[in-house]
Amino acid sequence: MSHPVMRKCSFCGAIREKSLLYRFVKDKDESIIWDKFQTAPGRGAYLCRKNDCLKKAEKKASLQRSLKAKGAYFFEIPKVGVDR
Repeated sequence: MSHPVMRKCSFCGAIREKSLLYRFVKDKDESIIWDKFQTAPGRGAYLCRKNDCLKKAEKKASLQRSLKAKGAYFFEIPKVGVDR
């Protein structure tokens, strides 16, 4: 049996299974995009699916800091938050 892949939320620091987190990546234009299928190339940053983490991370620029990006967010924050 293999162990589940674990990742850390870039905002709150909670360690969760990768499948329970949203993944974001930096594109060529230094913009941050939501990697819906978690398959985009490059370094990724993860956020909990809680609405609090999503909203607060955007407000405090946590993803820009984690990905060392200068650009803005170019994604629509997922509307459905799942607390797990």
